[in-house]
Amino acid sequence: GPFHGTIVVVHDHHVDGLADDLQMVQHEMADVITSVQHIHLSHDSCMETLVVTGPGQKITELANRLRALSGVQQVKVIVVDDHH
Repeated sequence: GPFHGTIVVVHDHHVDGLADDLQMVQHEMADVITSVQHIHLSHDSCMETLVVTGPGQKITELANRLRALSGVQQVKVIVVDDHH
């Protein structure tokens, strides 16, 4: 079955083009993203929480694509499965 969880991304608000890059990746991976919450942490930093559902390899691919973007400072992934 699918995995469910969150990907938390902390990034520098001032890096040129980063917001567009984040949005592009999120649109391209929309099949695993349920929702996105954007929070302003400080003048310089923002945090996005992506709720994800899907195959483990797709969630890992999404996290790795986000990590690769210039200006992304942290990416944390928490997933659970619904197998008992």
